[in-house]
Amino acid sequence: MLDLLINIELSLLTLFWAISISLIGVSICLCLILSLRRIIRNYNENNRLKKQSEFELLLNTALKSNLEANDNLVFNIENSKVFNEVFLNYFRTLNGKRAETLRTIAEHIDIEPQIRKSTEMGTIGRRMEAMQVLSYLNSQASLLSIHAGLSSSKKYIRLTSARCLTRRNADVFINDIIESISTAFPSDPQLLADILFRFGAHISPVLETHIRNSDNVCVQAACLEALVLIMPAETSLDLDALLESPDDGVRAAATSLSTITAHNSSGDVLMHALSDSSTKVKIRAAKLAYTARRTDTISSLYKLSQDPLLWVRYWSIKAIWNTGRQGKKLVETMSRGSDATSRMAREVSLECRTSNHELV
Repeated sequence: MLDLLINIELSLLTLFWAISISLIGVSICLCLILSLRRIIRNYNENNRLKKQSEFELLLNTALKSNLEANDNLVFNIENSKVFNEVFLNYFRTLNGKRAETLRTIAEHIDIEPQIRKSTEMGTIGRRMEAMQVLSYLNSQASLLSIHAGLSSSKKYIRLTSARCLTRRNADVFINDIIESISTAFPSDPQLLADILFRFGAHISPVLETHIRNSDNVCVQAACLEALVLIMPAETSLDLDALLESPDDGVRAAATSLSTITAHNSSGDVLMHALSDSSTKVKIRAAKLAYTARRTDTISSLYKLSQDPLLWVRYWSIKAIWNTGRQGKKLVETMSRGSDATSRMAREVSLECRTSNHELV
């Protein structure tokens, strides 16, 4: 029995050492692999930076001499990562005649086909980078390559494509942009609104058409928000109907639009929004009332000052204060209590007095 126990202990000890040695061997192998991987990466990165520096030197020479690039530039454009980074950086910083010279260089060395190819393969970041470079060129082929990004399965490539099309002033693709971005970002109409706004005021009729005809509330809200940014002199939209939309984003945007443009609404849009049930609309309306400084909104704003949500109370009380002497007196009266509204009134009063350099 004793010999058997000893044999068992020796077997367990041998197994333990075998496992330990194996783990040590695996660890050493992993360390070697990671070290080799790091060495290769560093080598490739240093090689890339060297080629990038050489390419930039030749590019600078061509730009300073204000001549078309010579054939030596072809030597350093084998790596698309190199010339995409360089061209994008230069296009972002140059303007005027030097930017036109840079475009001439790109055409002279026939680099565009490689850039277009870069939009279709590689990491998402590299594809987006190549698309941005194309947005500074003038060819029809580059424009079509950018447009192809709108149908990508990657939503951020779609976003980059749409923004690049605005840089090219390609308003012919507005419908495609609206469909692509509203599908990729269905809960964020502000993204689409910013893109549409960058096309300029001349697209206002197109936006109004989409607002009237689209059943997509994201599209409606985005087009309305874009109109708010564009600030057209007048609109033919039926704001009364838009205020009855089931989407609070549409109602909030319609309220903003009513305060900056002439319209044919039969009712008081701002007063209607102040009584809305949505928090988003109430906050937007209170902010607009703060800017409008209308004394006839005090009653509605006072009701909002009792709202359980902090930001609704804050903006409604601030809007009351901004209506003038009557509003200030009301806020001072409200601040004498001990409830949440009173505490907020004291804070708003202090903030407004401080910002206006009044004595507290």
